[in-house]
Amino acid sequence: MTELEESGTDRRPGPGALRASQAYRGYGKETMARALAATRKRYAHLLAQKQFEEQKAEEPHQPETARRISAS
Repeated sequence: MTELEESGTDRRPGPGALRASQAYRGYGKETMARALAATRKRYAHLLAQKQFEEQKAEEPHQPETARRISAS
């Protein structure tokens, strides 16, 4: 602990302290929400990539010429 923390003078007296603590709390909540949303998004992309690779592995391999002929 620093000397200011030990003496208790690092806290703001008055109504500004309440607003500051609420602001810090709100910022923490917003930050956590953004972090969790990003984590869910990365996980969803990871699952989609895995499913795509599994489907691709299960498909029978066709030569490139067969794909061109069947697409025509």
